[in-house]
Amino acid sequence: MEVSFKKISEREFERKQSTPILFYDKLYSRCFGVIESKASDYRFGWQSDLLDPIIKKVDENIYAIGIDQNFAVVDFAQKRVLLNLSLFYNFHTVHSLNGYVFICTELEVLVINKLTFETVQSITLPDFFEKLVFEDEKIKVVCVGQLVVELKI
Repeated sequence: MEVSFKKISEREFERKQSTPILFYDKLYSRCFGVIESKASDYRFGWQSDLLDPIIKKVDENIYAIGIDQNFAVVDFAQKRVLLNLSLFYNFHTVHSLNGYVFICTELEVLVINKLTFETVQSITLPDFFEKLVFEDEKIKVVCVGQLVVELKI
């Protein structure tokens, strides 16, 4: 099942009353969108008008959505939100590998079990996140200044 993302106006966001909200802040949300599949739709709002949400497939019918300090995982076939987090730091990217979901923020990486969608580990970074590198059995977080943190799972 494929999903599509579409930016919408605030007025359209408010009109879609029957569509569940993933995340939204009445005071700060300036941008609005909807993520749609054949089975279900979800709407959300965010603050950063220079950024679009990152949407990645995590598993069959399961997608992750992240923007600003918001992150959610949705099973579109089951019409269920599996995980909905308010992050401490701004979201950067998400990766899925070997039964885990890696949520990368500015100064933290959260490791989520892909079966239970519970947080397994939270790693505080020594500097701002730059990239996640998968080498054989090792997972490395590269930070600004080439500082490297190796994840042990």
